[in-house]
Amino acid sequence: MDYAGVALLLGLFISNAVGLDLLYNHRLKLAGTLNIVNLCLTIALAYNFNQIRSILIVFAVVAVIVVIILLARLYINFKRRQNRPSQPFEPPVDVDFIEHEDEE
Repeated sequence: MDYAGVALLLGLFISNAVGLDLLYNHRLKLAGTLNIVNLCLTIALAYNFNQIRSILIVFAVVAVIVVIILLARLYINFKRRQNRPSQPFEPPVDVDFIEHEDEE
């Protein structure tokens, strides 16, 4: 039996339970801290079971997809701005306000 893996799994479970409790009680900073602890425990658990290589491959693929999406959005926004016809400058319109006299 792999006691280190079982201990990591129990630590992950307890950390998630406490993090959800803190989130429910509106202690967001502590819940965020426990989320970071959960991520570290997940990586340690994956490393313990020799799955870190496959996780890194998935992270790399996701990172490449995110970069491609961001570059595509930047390119589309650039092309939209380039194709937008320039509008001539129009000075603001003066509006005359009608003053009402108070009836006495």
